[in-house]
Amino acid sequence: MRADCERAGSTDRLAEAQARIDAKRRADEQRAKQRAKERAAVEAEIRGILCTECGESVNPARWLVEKGIEWRLRHRTKPLPKLLCDACKERNRRAAAAKAEKERLARRRESIVMLMAQAGVPEKLRTARLDRTPDLPAALAGAVRQWARRPDGFLVLSGAVGAGKSYLAASVLREVIWDDRWGVWTAEGDFLAGVRREYGNVVTDMSLAECRFLVYDDLLTGFFDDLRTAAVEELIRRRYDAGRPTLITTNASIDTIESRLGARVASVLAEGRRVLALPARDLRQEGSLSLLGTDESLVAHCGEVTDDQGP
Repeated sequence: MRADCERAGSTDRLAEAQARIDAKRRADEQRAKQRAKERAAVEAEIRGILCTECGESVNPARWLVEKGIEWRLRHRTKPLPKLLCDACKERNRRAAAAKAEKERLARRRESIVMLMAQAGVPEKLRTARLDRTPDLPAALAGAVRQWARRPDGFLVLSGAVGAGKSYLAASVLREVIWDDRWGVWTAEGDFLAGVRREYGNVVTDMSLAECRFLVYDDLLTGFFDDLRTAAVEELIRRRYDAGRPTLITTNASIDTIESRLGARVASVLAEGRRVLALPARDLRQEGSLSLLGTDESLVAHCGEVTDDQGP
């Protein structure tokens, strides 16, 4: 009797245990179905997200969908994060890149003006640019741009007062500095002011003969005597012998230069047909130089010209 009771109790306990197992399995299946249903709903919600800018379907990648489902199931009460379509992402990337480039060029422009000041360029010429040289003939402008990109030897800009020689020379120097090369600007009056004689020898600052690039403004406009003539000849000779690029502006012709500074200097300056004559006009009286001003545009490199194109 006792054994029968024990067997009956054991059977009841097994039945109860099996019932609990079955109930748990059904509950797990129900929860799995509920999670699958929620996951499908969330996936549909994520795939239906529209671009916050253009309103088109984002159509996110599978990995992004999976990531979004996991996030949404953890944060059920929070709204889904905003997404952009590929086209809007690319447009925003380009806009950000353009803004960064504009800011970089603005900083570069400010630094160029500072470097022009350090080079000795007069304040009114520090913003000169090759893309704003006033109405030069195409061949002449092309020859100047070509030489500015690859300075070699001497370049002489000849023309009447107000023709724009100094502005064009400052534009070339800006181009040189923009290309991370260094140059120096000197006006003839400043150079001749330092010329003196000591113990029978000509003494002057010949550091200009050693700089990588030199702009010598207004040749033969100052008072010349034997002392100053010798100093200018020595400066030109040293730079020519060293092959250092030099840009000279002058009102004088080659014949006048030969008569005042000698045949050697005239021959050096005329070498390679690099004496460019600017049109005879006075831009100061026309008001063209005052209109060149400053703005946010930068040096605009124009097309190359061939070596046989002259002024």
